[in-house]
Amino acid sequence: MPNNLKRTNTLFHSCKKFESLKNIIRENGFRASYADELIENHEVKTLMVSFSNVALFESESQINYGKYAIGLTKEWGIKNELEPVYYTYENSITGNSFMENVMIAGRMKVRECINNPDLDSKITTLFDNSINSLEYLKSYIVTNQKGQEFIAYNDREWRYVHKHDKYNALIFKTNFLTGKVNSDYDKHKPYNKPYTEKAVLVFGLKDLKFIIVDKKKQKKIIYSLLFKAFGKENVMEKILDGEIDILSRDTIWNNL
Repeated sequence: MPNNLKRTNTLFHSCKKFESLKNIIRENGFRASYADELIENHEVKTLMVSFSNVALFESESQINYGKYAIGLTKEWGIKNELEPVYYTYENSITGNSFMENVMIAGRMKVRECINNPDLDSKITTLFDNSINSLEYLKSYIVTNQKGQEFIAYNDREWRYVHKHDKYNALIFKTNFLTGKVNSDYDKHKPYNKPYTEKAVLVFGLKDLKFIIVDKKKQKKIIYSLLFKAFGKENVMEKILDGEIDILSRDTIWNNL
């Protein structure tokens, strides 16, 4: 049976504002933001940058994350520890297994590991590994702010979770052991995007494949920003060699 799914080696990050796209180019990178997720009936915020591995001409069927996008190579994504998410659903075997591991490890750290450093080290590893897995879980059905449901796995999401510096990568609304409200969760509600103060996921000119704007007239601004960031000769060489494409939606969808 033939496989009709298109394969793409590009990871696209979309944004709603032109200014957001311009800032990504200016900084040669992405700042992370907290995204609301629902994991096994637990409301959480995950500090991340998300991408889609969908071919450009299939993207009209996706959830609308914005009219602007930047596409980078999958090789760049793998090098920077981006991973495809696990699509799941409420009370799934996968989600329940990870949550159960987190709860068991959490209880053991409180009750049994205080005077046992060796056991504490092993339980900490189990706990951390389970949290790492939870950070890449996503419901295959999502609801937008208007209450509309969408099939999320059509996005083929890849995710970078920021686990460094002073930031908490995964914040539960309620403590999964005590049920008490987590004050850190409320601090980030509402929260501004992007959340981190600087770019935490950077790229070079060789990693760049596509930039997509809404209107054709905006392409001139993108050229100017790229020239300033990477040098005019370097950028033009990549464009003339067909390694980078700058496209506008009003041209793509109206004429192609």
